[in-house]
Amino acid sequence: MGRCCWSTWCPPCRREIPTFVDLQQEFGSRGLAVIGIAIDQPDKVRQFVKDFGVPYVNLLGDEGGTEVSFDYGNRMGSLPYSAIIDRQGSIVYTHLGEVKRETVLEKIQPLL
Repeated sequence: MGRCCWSTWCPPCRREIPTFVDLQQEFGSRGLAVIGIAIDQPDKVRQFVKDFGVPYVNLLGDEGGTEVSFDYGNRMGSLPYSAIIDRQGSIVYTHLGEVKRETVLEKIQPLL
């Protein structure tokens, strides 16, 4: 699963972070890999990741993060944007806006 485009200043992104943290801890041993692409200043992202104990990889996307998000289907360029990718690298689900834990579970469980 790839999580495209989030930012420290984005309220829905901040609300989602605990869900992604929990999912990574719960399903990481079964192959789930959450990857964040942060559109923000590096120092703010580092501090946020430290403060929230985020255990998954977060890449600093800067302007390029918006392009990656677009490549994964985010035609609106809005935050947050999530994409679930299967083991073969195919996008199987995308979600614009805050995604709920139940939705992510429904989509990832068949892939684990």
